[in-house]
Amino acid sequence: MEFPEDYKQFLSDFGALTFGSIEIYGVFKEDFENSGVPDTVWSTLNERKLVSMPKHYVILHNTGMGEMYCMNFAELNSRNEPKITSYFPGFSEEAQQNEVLYDNFGEFLLDMVNEEIN
Repeated sequence: MEFPEDYKQFLSDFGALTFGSIEIYGVFKEDFENSGVPDTVWSTLNERKLVSMPKHYVILHNTGMGEMYCMNFAELNSRNEPKITSYFPGFSEEAQQNEVLYDNFGEFLLDMVNEEIN
């Protein structure tokens, strides 16, 4: 998997982001096995072990209400970038609705920051 350019720019600028009550996962440690939230690689690998999360999801945000927002590499936009979809850990893939929430990471980030400001 290759991260989309807007997410790479986010990683370069911030690494990860906590803004008010929101936390956007990023990459900030090379030792993924001994990392933790909000490291997207550690979080994603951990969920794959705990609940057999499919490999086409990469976690970006945990709502705290049982839902995670993920880059979904099985749902691509017109630029071949992953759309942001919902994922509910512990539910089978057949039970997932995988609602498309955002067309790309940039839309997701902008909406999350605007929500927190308002």
